[in-house]
Amino acid sequence: MAELNCWVTEVVYHASTTGRPKNRDSVWVMIDVVVSEELQDSGVDDGRAYSATAQLPIRVTDDDVSEDEDDAIFHVWLSVRVGVLRVPRLQQLTSTREVILLSDASGEDGGTLRTIDFAAAIGHINALLSGLEYACFDCSDVDGVDELTIVVDDNGNSGTGGPQATTGVMQIQLG
Repeated sequence: MAELNCWVTEVVYHASTTGRPKNRDSVWVMIDVVVSEELQDSGVDDGRAYSATAQLPIRVTDDDVSEDEDDAIFHVWLSVRVGVLRVPRLQQLTSTREVILLSDASGEDGGTLRTIDFAAAIGHINALLSGLEYACFDCSDVDGVDELTIVVDDNGNSGTGGPQATTGVMQIQLG
């Protein structure tokens, strides 16, 4: 079998084959990224045993806060156990102060981090998350699964009872 060196970044569903549909549906499709032994042993010597990059389909919503509202600032913390996270547009989002980065992304590694900690309005959070990438370099000593932990704190911008936080864990298959 020939090597396939790509990944799916978007799945588009059309409700009708004729004309443009009046209603649009959104469907999230979970994709497992698996790096095979063949790729690991492909003979490419770039200083890493192998790598896999995947865009992660994550979105933050709040019933009490509009995505267009810039006053409600949320705190988001993303962390992986083994791999690294990268946001290609991070420099642009932080330079315009749309996103306040609380992690140190000033390394020689191109802004890849095991933990990304930031604050922003929901619309800007989702702009950042839409480009979130995961990569695992030299993960041969791993049990085949990494976990992305996501913590969102609304800083009191949701309903009554003061600040509320929620945590979610997403498994990433490494193969």
